[in-house]
This record gives sequence, C-alpha cells and structure tokens, in this order.
Amino acid sequence: MMELEATIKKRKRKNGKRGGGWIVQSRRLAIYARDGWECLICGLNLRGCDPRAITLDHIRPRINGGGNDSRNLYTCCQSCNSKRQDRPLAGFASPDAIKRVKRNIRRKLKGVSCRL
Repeated sequence: MMELEATIKKRKRKNGKRGGGWIVQSRRLAIYARDGWECLICGLNLRGCDPRAITLDHIRPRINGGGNDSRNLYTCCQSCNSKRQDRPLAGFASPDAIKRVKRNIRRKLKGVSCRL
C-alpha cells in the first residue's frame, strides 16, 4: 500500500497538478479498502497491481448530476473504466457486478475523517 501512496503522490498531469486531484488521497485509499482492492465490475484482484491500473469510477457521472461522494464511487480496474466510457452502469455491467457495487457503496469508509 505504501508503493501505491508514493505513486499517487508522484503522478503529475501536464499542467503540474497531481493526477486524481479531484479526491483526497486518504478518501481514495479508503474506497479501495472498502471495496476489498477488487474491481467491482470484472472481479480482478488489484492488490499488488500497478497503481495506474486502479481507478475510481462514478456510478452516476458528474455530467449527469452525480457527485464525488463515496456513495457514488467504486473501485474499478483501468480496463473496465475505459470500456464503460459514458454508458450507464446498468447498461455496461452484469447483474452480479451491479449487486457488488450496490452492496459496497452502503458500507462506511473507515479511517477517513475529511470530507470533500
């Protein structure tokens, strides 16, 4: 997990800002932990993966009124996140994947005291 934290800190965008700067690192890691370090769409175990392969995806995209609240975010591998694009979750994921997402977003985040 320390390697992931270090990589997130080092990640830079072209404009000099940190990649993933729209969410604080502690909340990002808490969501990964809440979801068991697993892609909730394909079930891929993301423990020990390249940190760039682990992403957060919005259930309801921000453009459609969704926010960055932890109840609207779930852990997703880069591949599934890229494949989904702008499709609704229900039109992309299997019924089992949707059940996993719904189950996990009800869980409380542990060890995070900051709010967005």
